[in-house]
Amino acid sequence: MNNNHYSELGPVTNREYLIKIGRITPPLDMHEKNRPITPAQLKAKFRSEGKTFKDFATKHGYPYVEVVRVVNGLNKARRGQGHEIAVKLGLKEAEVAG
Repeated sequence: MNNNHYSELGPVTNREYLIKIGRITPPLDMHEKNRPITPAQLKAKFRSEGKTFKDFATKHGYPYVEVVRVVNGLNKARRGQGHEIAVKLGLKEAEVAG
């Protein structure tokens, strides 16, 4: 049985197809540079690198509770310290004043 699906550009693998239809999340290196990542991707990245959010908070001088609130979506990170944390973690793009 052939495990390829077809697109306009030819056959694609099952993994590429599942990413395209949104059934699985692509690895971080497949995302465009500087594109925000999801909290789930961030948690997976920290886990795979052996990092903790406590270490991140201490290193950057943020309260651990605020970092966890941003990562878990309890702080919407629209402005202030929450926004700074989200930008440093890669959850949001830095806004460019124009």
